[in-house]
Amino acid sequence: MSNGTNLTPSANATVCIAAGTSYTGQLTINKSGIVICNSGTITGTIKVNNGGAGVIINNLGTISTNNISLGAAATLNNGSSDGGATVVAAATWAGYIGAGITVAPVINNYATWQAGLQPIPGGTINNKGGLPGIATSTRMPT
Repeated sequence: MSNGTNLTPSANATVCIAAGTSYTGQLTINKSGIVICNSGTITGTIKVNNGGAGVIINNLGTISTNNISLGAAATLNNGSSDGGATVVAAATWAGYIGAGITVAPVINNYATWQAGLQPIPGGTINNKGGLPGIATSTRMPT
């Protein structure tokens, strides 16, 4: 199943991509408190705009898009949605995160990280999985 629908969730909404689903549309985050849970494949665009503070993206599947921009505070969890208590080792974050990272994100990696990452303005990377060249916990300079 493939879904190219463009989505703009309301505040405090949860948007889940089910296993076996390939999402090719654009997720535009303009409101706060949104959770994206992915168990399928995301190849579309994820755009977190200025009003999207506090967004959480939990990847338990595959995110392979080259079109991710972060204009508001975001937490990216790869391989776990519960702080590492349950880990999906097959989860993969690939592609490129860039195109306008203007905030300090938190990245928690528990699985496979293959994504390129634009220089970020501060932030924290907690690497419990395969993030080459990054120590277990790194506070990025501002």
